[in-house]
Amino acid sequence: MKIRLLPLALLGIVAAAPLGAELLHGSAADPASSRLADASVVRAIGEAPATTAGLPPALGPVSDGFELVGHSPLHNRGMNAALAVHGDHAYVGSRTDGKPLDENATGAGVLVVDISDPSAPEVVNEIGPPHQGLQGQTSREMRVWPEQELLIVQNLGSNCSFLIHACSPRRVTDTFDFYDISGDNAADPEHIAQYDPSHNPHEFYLWVDPDDRDRALLYISATSRNRLLVTDISGVRDGVFEELVNWEIPAPGGDLHSMTPTVDGR
Repeated sequence: MKIRLLPLALLGIVAAAPLGAELLHGSAADPASSRLADASVVRAIGEAPATTAGLPPALGPVSDGFELVGHSPLHNRGMNAALAVHGDHAYVGSRTDGKPLDENATGAGVLVVDISDPSAPEVVNEIGPPHQGLQGQTSREMRVWPEQELLIVQNLGSNCSFLIHACSPRRVTDTFDFYDISGDNAADPEHIAQYDPSHNPHEFYLWVDPDDRDRALLYISATSRNRLLVTDISGVRDGVFEELVNWEIPAPGGDLHSMTPTVDGR
């Protein structure tokens, strides 16, 4: 199989410019600019209610064609991460890990939400140990392969920070876990395979062949080694994964973060 890499639209993530930071938060040296920035954001989004007890005004409802029709606090667990939707169900990852050791008492697995009634979304299940909600692991990214009715969960141990994700210092292996979500499995996903990439991943893009919907590739960024991996997952139901590309990006001082192949793969 021939893979042409040059036409890929490799999207690097650029650090926020000082101007953007001042626009949103104001200048630390000029408190007045912070108040001005807050007011600008409020005017851009909607009417703000009166302030109370010296607190900044809360942002009003977003309009222009958007209306909040339903809400779920997701067990008030916080630290929610990736979202994937398939049919009447949504799947929600966790930015932090499960605690204590592999017992997931904190409910940090992948939540399964019934959204058949958008006005009343309901958590109906949670994917937990032994594959999700582990100590030292975050279910950072998720995708659905619709044609195969598969949920793909990227679990990171290498990027589950004690400081910014409230994770335990324990490190676990980075993996991609695959779940069958067809039929009744939509509410109770069935684990069918696990893929351990050759380098720790950070983000990934699922590309489905437009000429063969049974064929799909994962484009994976490995920021710690500044690499692009491309893996054929067409044999996932047989536990077969073929790593086609392991390319070190020639960009000293930079990291590959995100990527988007063209639809036709050319």
